[in-house]
Amino acid sequence: MHLTIHNLPTEIVESILVSSLPEVFRPQETHLKLGESFQDFIELKERVRQRAPNATYSGNERLDLMLTCRYWHNILKGSALFWSFLELDTGKTINLHLMANMIQWSGDHPLNLVVTFSKRISPDGLLVPICVLIQKTFRRLRSIAILSPDMDPYAITTALFPTNCPARLPVLEHLYTFGGRLAFTYAPSAIGSIHAPRLKSFMIPYFFSFLWMTLHPESLSRIIRLLLNFYPGPTVDAISLLSQCVNLEALGICGGPDYPVFPQGGTHMYDFRFPRLKCLDITLNRHTGDHEIMNKHFYAPELSTLTLRFEGHCPSVDLSHFFQRHPQIEGLCLCGYTFRFGDITGISPYLSALKRVIFKRCRESTLCVLAFLSRPQSTHFIAPGLQSFEIDQVRDDILDAVILDLIKSRIHLGVKFSIRHVHVAALVQNELERIEKENSGRIELKLFPW
Repeated sequence: MHLTIHNLPTEIVESILVSSLPEVFRPQETHLKLGESFQDFIELKERVRQRAPNATYSGNERLDLMLTCRYWHNILKGSALFWSFLELDTGKTINLHLMANMIQWSGDHPLNLVVTFSKRISPDGLLVPICVLIQKTFRRLRSIAILSPDMDPYAITTALFPTNCPARLPVLEHLYTFGGRLAFTYAPSAIGSIHAPRLKSFMIPYFFSFLWMTLHPESLSRIIRLLLNFYPGPTVDAISLLSQCVNLEALGICGGPDYPVFPQGGTHMYDFRFPRLKCLDITLNRHTGDHEIMNKHFYAPELSTLTLRFEGHCPSVDLSHFFQRHPQIEGLCLCGYTFRFGDITGISPYLSALKRVIFKRCRESTLCVLAFLSRPQSTHFIAPGLQSFEIDQVRDDILDAVILDLIKSRIHLGVKFSIRHVHVAALVQNELERIEKENSGRIELKLFPW
């Protein structure tokens, strides 16, 4: 007896066709890892596509499947699940009528949208109609990612969240944006408030930072992942909203180029206590007030991974009190060429729980490596439980033989090493490659000969 696909139950055919689609970018299922930036996070969308390098993606895969035959057409047109994850791209061949149909076919199923404005469109053209389509899904919209590489983010948000119509999104859990440059000065008062009481993830770069102030206070209490890049620097009101996000588990925050993370003056009124925070990514620069707030007003008893980024002419960073209050940190990434050897020696007594270390774009890389070498005259062995050590993209420097001393002193303890995108002397490279052969799986090398 030979069965064809037409003999199978409709539910099984539907399941087969749904599973045959290329993997959809689902921001709510991705996580920022130690040392990753927001740009890395956005590029996950492309990495998802690259998992099947031999496949071709037109952006219309669902339509292609539905047009294969009448039988598939009838099954898929009636499958709300099939249309519940949609990627709508203004630069692809999908027109406004098809967009409306695809959204309609998702029925009452919770909807997940990735909307890419990859083709410049005017507010008087397709922008407003597209935003109106999205507005009609607000009551069942579970996640939305707005990518606008070629559009003014302010034009998009004023069309999507007009001030005369508060946006009520009762089931929204994830809101992500990524955009180009502002075309003109924006007025936050021209954007309506966003009511999303179930919001869990809110991630915006600095060209969308004005959205943060549009969140209704009821939207803050459930946020567990927050990524904010304030530009041109946050206001006291913006920071006061941050202090209300008491259930945060992951926080990334930056004040913008050459701007403080915390407003200079007035912020001391707030104590930033995040009892569930496990991952913190913060950018520091020349504003020493940020260092003081980190030392005196920031407390996260469950913090396990910390990424410190240093921009501009950052002074010597004294965060010893912060690390003294957070001795449980297991993952530490230090990123930026202004980071100095003295900065790590000041915090080294409080790194006993450290398991993973990453240096990215550090200028004094040799001295930073030296800080992790045990000294015979000292009883303190920095990070005795260290499990992995990474150096990536050294700035204006050459990694000398001190890295060999570190590897030889730690590799027998089970520590894994990763050395990528760095310049090394020929003799050091030869020795590293020899150690790599003798310790398979313990060292990852991607070197540039000096």
